[in-house]
Amino acid sequence: MSPHPPPSNSYELGFKELGFTFTKRYPLKKLVLALLIAISLQLTAFSQYWQQEVNYTIDVSLNDKDHSIDAFERIEYINKSPDTLHFIWFHLWPNAYKNDKTAYSDQDLENGNTRFYFSNRENKGYINKLDFKVNNVTALLEDHPQHIDIVKLVLPGPLLPGQKVSITTPFHVKLPFNYSRMGHDGESYQLTQWYPKPAVYDSKGWHPMPYLDQGEFYSEFGSFEVSITVPRNYVVAATGELQNPTELNWMKSRSSFNWEPIKTKEKLKGGIIKTSTQLFPASDRESKTLVYKLDKIHDFAWFADKRFIVNFDTCKLASGKIINVYTYYTTANKKSWKRSIQFCKDAVRHYSALVGEYPYPVVSAVQGPQSFGGGMEYPTITVISPTNDEKELDGTIAHELGHNWFYGILASNERDHPWMDEGINTYYDHKYMRSKYPPEPQLESLYFEYKAINHTDQPIETPAEKFGVVNYELVAYHKTGVWMNWLESVLGTEACNKAMQDYYRRWQFRHPQPEDFRASIEESSGKKLDSVFSLLNKPGLLPNQYRSGTKFVFALNVKPIQEYLVHPYKELYLIGPALGTNSYDKFMLGAFFTNYKMPVSRLSFFVAPMYSFGAKRLAGLGTLRFSSYQGFGWVRKIDVFFNGSGFAYDEFLMLNKKKKYFSFSKASFGFRFTAKEKDPRSNALKYLQAKTYIISEETFGQITYDTVGSVITQHVP
Repeated sequence: MSPHPPPSNSYELGFKELGFTFTKRYPLKKLVLALLIAISLQLTAFSQYWQQEVNYTIDVSLNDKDHSIDAFERIEYINKSPDTLHFIWFHLWPNAYKNDKTAYSDQDLENGNTRFYFSNRENKGYINKLDFKVNNVTALLEDHPQHIDIVKLVLPGPLLPGQKVSITTPFHVKLPFNYSRMGHDGESYQLTQWYPKPAVYDSKGWHPMPYLDQGEFYSEFGSFEVSITVPRNYVVAATGELQNPTELNWMKSRSSFNWEPIKTKEKLKGGIIKTSTQLFPASDRESKTLVYKLDKIHDFAWFADKRFIVNFDTCKLASGKIINVYTYYTTANKKSWKRSIQFCKDAVRHYSALVGEYPYPVVSAVQGPQSFGGGMEYPTITVISPTNDEKELDGTIAHELGHNWFYGILASNERDHPWMDEGINTYYDHKYMRSKYPPEPQLESLYFEYKAINHTDQPIETPAEKFGVVNYELVAYHKTGVWMNWLESVLGTEACNKAMQDYYRRWQFRHPQPEDFRASIEESSGKKLDSVFSLLNKPGLLPNQYRSGTKFVFALNVKPIQEYLVHPYKELYLIGPALGTNSYDKFMLGAFFTNYKMPVSRLSFFVAPMYSFGAKRLAGLGTLRFSSYQGFGWVRKIDVFFNGSGFAYDEFLMLNKKKKYFSFSKASFGFRFTAKEKDPRSNALKYLQAKTYIISEETFGQITYDTVGSVITQHVP
């Protein structure tokens, strides 16, 4: 006998995809209610923040004969997302240096750097000998359709939410010469972005990204245990805590180490003398293995050099916490780095006081090679190129160690939102420098204002690779720092400090997005900040970047000019002596008067009248230009200009033995329409220009005039 059919107001269903299975008959109203509750619970779960966890164990050996490493990597990948994963994107960033067709090479060339593009094969690098296994099962690798430094690891089976897999692979890296962040310069090694690394998977999906010089990184948090094998006399500086007590004691003995290049001469056949220089000590035949560990980090870098001096000290924070501080540098930079430990301690205390306490047990700064430009940060360690300027080193150490907060601990997506690290960090390192040194010339401010007025800047909220090479520095770093000053002025210093400290506590060891940063600041301050945060998406000057005031300055008085560079006014007028000479006017003496400066005023002029001691008459030149930046259609800027000059151009010996000088005058009138450039990364300058010349020449008893026809030009450099 078949069962009775359910009544019309009941239903029977299985909702396995929602995590619920209904095997009994329920009244329809109750079923709808249960269904709504289930959907609500699922939507709530999906809206909650989550992030993946990636734990690494790596064994690596350095071969300093052929500048390579051989390694084996074990990864525990824990899927904390609500999604089932069928593959994992992996970064193989050493392949960025494999040839001149990578994203790194293309960008470097666009930015005007040709060293890598024209480098020989020996100085390039790559990663190979990969053999990925997932839970001991060989896994398939699929190439990225565009980038050779990204691959897709196809999982042998689905990775469900809450589950984890073990991924292993050997790998070999041929280290390039250090053109960007990674590589070597002789036997000085910089191992950064060196191991196969899963891309981030977050609520917005996968983030596989090619290696770029202009554009940094986004990585998953986890733990690292890295064993590094090198010849015994290498000093290694690395992320995390060194686990070898004997090595720690040996490094502390390196404070008095000294190495100078050894020059030798060899007499060859024919009396030829060959001079050679040994730049590095010979490598020991015996090796050592060093182990480094640390939790709650998302990257690992290490540096090795046989010439390193090592300085060590401890730093006590306000809470009483003690951290170990190391600096590593060569004898050649001993003078400028002698106070480097103190600079590190000052920086860590500065950021700990203003943002939040430094959470790790160690911090280090390493001198990189001359080929490496600037500085680059990694968890607990930073590398900095050589400098002889102690103040510059102090500022660079502060900035790079500050990235431990804004990158290391608050691991935002720097490739898409570089301002969240670089710009906010700039705001704090400027506070650091102002607390220790007198104000400096605001050259970055003046240059940015010039670009903003000319409509060639870009919004703060621009992905790193979309910035023009100059705008990356001026906007992502400088303008964001100024924007943070504006935020501080709106909230008040005390409220701003509290809001940033709340943001740090809430989002440390996580991946905050711009909307998370805004929500945290607004919640802490209790203010809606629409007008402040809307500025992130707009080009142009910020409210606190408009100048005021006028100053007249005598050009030979250096002090007022220096004052202007430190505290620029809206208008600056310069008066000074003008000197000149030519074959007929001989020596000329006069004065100039101008308002040319950076940025240029809308109405700008330069006049320099001079007395000619040869022709015994007035000579000189001048220019007047009006610029409109309103623009229309394809036009970015309109200039209307007038230029004029007058000098002697010939002489005639009269019968009475007196010289007669003839003069000429030239005036030009014109206008220029400068085009908008669609691609902000382009360096092309396109314009249409019309110019008319009127030239007058004095001869015996008369003056003749000639007008040169208007010329229209288009210029694309």
